[in-house]
Amino acid sequence: MENKFTHKEFIERHVEFIKNYSTKYRFQDLDFKSVMFMNGCKDDEFREHMDKMWRKKEQNIKSLTEEDWGDEDDDDGDDSNSSMNEAYGRDYGDEDDGGDN
Repeated sequence: MENKFTHKEFIERHVEFIKNYSTKYRFQDLDFKSVMFMNGCKDDEFREHMDKMWRKKEQNIKSLTEEDWGDEDDDDGDDSNSSMNEAYGRDYGDEDDGGDN
């Protein structure tokens, strides 16, 4: 069976749906699947395109490296000059304060 939409057309319609959801679709209580069915997309085709989109997103997420996110763990253990300590004039270390909490 031949698909009604190319994957590119499907993605373009998905982007349009997301951009216009709050003004065009929300008050009609329509989700993306309903909109696509009204445009002639069959259930199997819809699932095929959605699976392809999610596989692509998963691949993109898996390909991210620490360099992409930046090295957030650059703590050298010296918090004496941290902005939090300077702003509040206090040391927020992990010392045991002797309390029960």
